[in-house]
Amino acid sequence: MKTPCNASSTIRKLFKLRPLAQSWIKYETGNGHNTFLWTDYWHPLGSLYQKYGDGIVCHMGKSLTAKVATIISNGGWKWPRSRNPAVQDIIAHTPPNFQPHVDCEDSVPFNC
Repeated sequence: MKTPCNASSTIRKLFKLRPLAQSWIKYETGNGHNTFLWTDYWHPLGSLYQKYGDGIVCHMGKSLTAKVATIISNGGWKWPRSRNPAVQDIIAHTPPNFQPHVDCEDSVPFNC
């Protein structure tokens, strides 16, 4: 979301802080329907778009607005077959015990 052109200076400053705030919001993956695949912090590597850029979106054949649910199948991850180093890196950094909980909604746990 872009900063509205008629926004106050306070709102403009808040929008500039958005990337910092996003790094603190980590989604716990349920069925993947409410979490964005590329821009949300749900994977152990963080935001995949921030880490790999536009190229990863093209190589995976998913749109920038794709949800995590597009790579979940039968209760597990269904990564595309690819020789692309970025895709291989994502797969390599997906721990075996890191699985979606398809019977639940995605959530953002608040740890105090």
